[in-house]
Amino acid sequence: MIDEITESKVMGLIDKLDELLPQLTVIRNEINNTISAIKLIKGGIMPNTDKTKLRIITRAVLQYFDVTLTQIQEKSRKSDFIRPRQILTCLLVNHTTLTLTKIGVYTKRDHATVIHTKKVLSDSKDTKGELYKIYSTLEKDVLSIFELLEPSTSEESTEES
Repeated sequence: MIDEITESKVMGLIDKLDELLPQLTVIRNEINNTISAIKLIKGGIMPNTDKTKLRIITRAVLQYFDVTLTQIQEKSRKSDFIRPRQILTCLLVNHTTLTLTKIGVYTKRDHATVIHTKKVLSDSKDTKGELYKIYSTLEKDVLSIFELLEPSTSEESTEES
């Protein structure tokens, strides 16, 4: 009787592990890709420029919302695409030196829309809205990646010794 109960529990755990394995594989691959990108950037192959920041910000937004860049750039009023586009736009405005026009070109909007998007986020911040909460979460993630890309002062002082 005890053996049947133990076997049943073990089989249940194996089934749960089988369900989780694909998700864990995806997460492992994302981590490995991020580590590889950071190594490339730190190794000087990919400079920490606006182009790099644009890629990092875009990837973070696309992964968070599970959308494609093409979907964000479409002329769609679906909230599934508007919100990621708004957050992408504001992150680019606040964390790159790209002009409003260049950001508008990237998101396939004009500079006036970029300005309006900044106001929408600001209004959401004032009311502690959901849009601002998502923006803040993504901003923290992106800034932590940018921090990893900056040359460490301790590494520099060690090399000089």
